[in-house]
Amino acid sequence: MLIIGWQYCGVYIDHVEGERRVQLSRRQLPSGPWESIVFEDHTQTSDDGHNVICFGICHQDGSMHMSWDLHSSVFNYRRSLVDLVSKPESAVWSTESFGPVEHGLPGLKQDMSEVSKVCYRLSDLTLQTTYPRFLSMPESQGGALLLDLRTGISGLGDEWLFVYRDQGWKSLGIYLKGVQNNA
Repeated sequence: MLIIGWQYCGVYIDHVEGERRVQLSRRQLPSGPWESIVFEDHTQTSDDGHNVICFGICHQDGSMHMSWDLHSSVFNYRRSLVDLVSKPESAVWSTESFGPVEHGLPGLKQDMSEVSKVCYRLSDLTLQTTYPRFLSMPESQGGALLLDLRTGISGLGDEWLFVYRDQGWKSLGIYLKGVQNNA
């Protein structure tokens, strides 16, 4: 990912033999040295092609959001401090610049405008989740961050859309209902 002259990437590394951890790296373009951090608080549960590291940037507050190690499993999420990405020259690149692993989206429990009772369960995403995707909205459209993910299993999973703005998440609801299809 490229953002305001900086390049970011995430990979799984064998930190200790047989224990794969998330490593995030960044560098200033065009040829700055790579700075890397390794998150010690989570070990990858399954090494398959579904368990990608996904991250996105909220232009509204300059934070980075991550989700990883998902294949019909409990949701893994963390976010950075405000301005980590929008002010990279002065931001400290360390694990302390990120919050702990969460299994839900902060602020979702407070969103009582939801029609579906399932949304309340999504505040603690212990449902089976797969395929997270973050989409950064342009600053001209408010700079919010969208998260799309599937709950459930292949052929019986729902696609959900969430929005992060004002440092909290809100569900926009299900946009694809998975009933005997591959949502």
